[in-house]
Amino acid sequence: MLGSILIRKKQHEAGLKKLEEAAELSPNGANVHALLAFGLAMADKTEEAILISKKAMRLNPIPPSWYLLHRTMMYRNIGNYNEALVWAEKTVKVEPKNFVGRLNLCSVYSLTGRMAEARIQANEAMKINPKFSLKWFNKALPYKNPEVKKRYIDALRNAGLPG
Repeated sequence: MLGSILIRKKQHEAGLKKLEEAAELSPNGANVHALLAFGLAMADKTEEAILISKKAMRLNPIPPSWYLLHRTMMYRNIGNYNEALVWAEKTVKVEPKNFVGRLNLCSVYSLTGRMAEARIQANEAMKINPKFSLKWFNKALPYKNPEVKKRYIDALRNAGLPG
């Protein structure tokens, strides 16, 4: 848990160290590996993150929706929007009221030029969280790579989400 908190506080190296230690202590812990994958993706080590995420899903073949959220983000980060779309749609299917799931699906639609669908997802997200703002979200996102973060925020902005 400490590793995840450090990642969220944008202390990527310290967070990764703790997450890697946890994975070593729990080699069959699906959640530990899923959290490590998230940390790696936030630290701009997305290719490695995808491999670890796949391991987490092998360890837990019926994963919770947050595994799917993270996989969406990983593929979006590296520009594989077709694969990101698969995972984003799975997330929303499993958990229709998942706010970040709706944001992820919105962003992928936006990035692929499917603006009508992106706007629908933006509206669905705003129904779930009417106080959402991109300004707040931008501050909260723990991406190490500012370009990846900007691409995500811009995609959401282009879909009509409020600043």
